[in-house]
Formats: sequence, structure tokens, C-alpha cells
Amino acid sequence: MRQAKGLTLIEVLVAVGIIAILAAVIFSGVMSSLQANRVSRYKTQADQCTQSVVERYRVFWNSTDSLGKPLYNKYPSKVDPTSRPITNDLCLNLPSSYTVTTNDQGQYNQDGSVFTPSIAVPVPPLRGLEVLVSDGTKTLSDIKTQVGQPVQ
Repeated sequence: MRQAKGLTLIEVLVAVGIIAILAAVIFSGVMSSLQANRVSRYKTQADQCTQSVVERYRVFWNSTDSLGKPLYNKYPSKVDPTSRPITNDLCLNLPSSYTVTTNDQGQYNQDGSVFTPSIAVPVPPLRGLEVLVSDGTKTLSDIKTQVGQPVQ
């Protein structure tokens, strides 16, 4: 009887087939993990962007210059919700397909009533603000808040 000194073709093909199936399963798992990581990263960046925009509004709404004048009067483009420059420098990490929208939600008194300007109080103590980031099909981050300095 002759002794076999190697593997038969069938044994090699079975081994290659098993390795290919295992590689496909592992590759599928890795790719879905990478996709989940990418989505999570974009969601985190969207959250950071919306929070940065809200904080920019808070800083300029509550701060004064060296003469004691409110910064929102000196730099209106930095606190105007319809102004685009406020989002451009704060949301650089977002993909170009994402849009950042700021909406003015109204001006309020500290008791929640709608603000009406007067000579005594020309500037509202609170301003409603909504900042949202979307990718065209779904909203990734949305913050609705009030910024300002409530009168005590």
C-alpha cells in the first residue's frame, strides 16, 4: 500500500471554502461596525455643532464690550439667527451634505410672556432659539432653548 504524502484536491477545496465563508462573516461584521462608527461620529459632530452655536449666542447675548454696551448690538451678525457666518466657523467637521439651520423662536420676558420693546427695556431678556443639523432626510441634532439674561 502506498502512503499519502499530501492533501487531496477535495481536502484543499473544502479548507479554502471554509476559510472563505469565515472571512465573509468577519468582513461583514467589520464593515457594519465601521458604518455604525461613522454614523456615531457624525451624530457626535452634529451635537457638538448645535451646542457650539447655542453657546455662541449665549456668550454674545450676555456679554458687554469695554464700554458696557451689549455685544449683540455691536456684532448683530453673530447673534442673528438668519445669519450664516455663525455656523460656518463652528461646524467645520460636518460633511458638506449636512445643513445647519438656526431659527428665531421669539423674544420673551422672564415670566414667559412675549416681549414688547419699550424705552425702559429696549432689548428682550430672553430669546428663543432653535438650532438643528440635518442631512437632508433626517435630523441629526436639534436644540431648542432660550438664551439671554433674565431680569432678576
